[in-house]
Amino acid sequence: MAAEPIPTATPALTNLVRRWSELSSLLITLSAMSLARAFMEAVRAWEARQRLLCRFGMLRRFHPLPVLEGDQRAASDPSAHAALSASAGTGKTQVLTARVLRLLLGGVDPGAILCLTFTKAGAAEMANRISARLAAWVRMPDLALGHDLFALGEAHDTAALQRARRLFARVLETPGGLRIQTIHGFAQTLLASFPAEAGINPGFQPIEGRAEAELIRRTLASLLADAEAARDDAL
Repeated sequence: MAAEPIPTATPALTNLVRRWSELSSLLITLSAMSLARAFMEAVRAWEARQRLLCRFGMLRRFHPLPVLEGDQRAASDPSAHAALSASAGTGKTQVLTARVLRLLLGGVDPGAILCLTFTKAGAAEMANRISARLAAWVRMPDLALGHDLFALGEAHDTAALQRARRLFARVLETPGGLRIQTIHGFAQTLLASFPAEAGINPGFQPIEGRAEAELIRRTLASLLADAEAARDDAL
């Protein structure tokens, strides 16, 4: 019996197989790229959510507030008039933050609280501490929140816990929020509110650093030009 001949691939068939293989590889590559792109978009969305949560203190693991004692407890009492003086790193900002938190816990309207600092950095630090702590209280376990209220010297029963959890929303709903400003920023606000009484033009703008340097340069140049024109050798 004669053996049947083994079929051989024609050039056209070989070319078709090669193209199919290339197309399959291309489809696999495109599919992998799509999956990778989708994965990266999901990662970016997750990171954005994490940043948002961290910004409002929802995700941070906060250290419990230290228990205030002695002079620090007395200085944080909103009913007491106190002058706080201490060296750097001894907890002045902590005490002042505790005083604001106790004011809020006592039912004071957030819009009625004014905090003044010397520097923008100090104002930002205090604002961040207060807003982050209030945000953390929203979802903090009862035991941890109770410890914070105890550390501040406030009641820590169920009703107090509920009031503390509502403070973050109350501050957000207050027009302008908590007013924590620098002294010069507050003075500017007063002048802008009462320009006639201050004897200045309404709509004035404070001079910034670059504009101040330019004004000094132009003033000196004008002064020297006038002195030269008047032949003022002394000047």
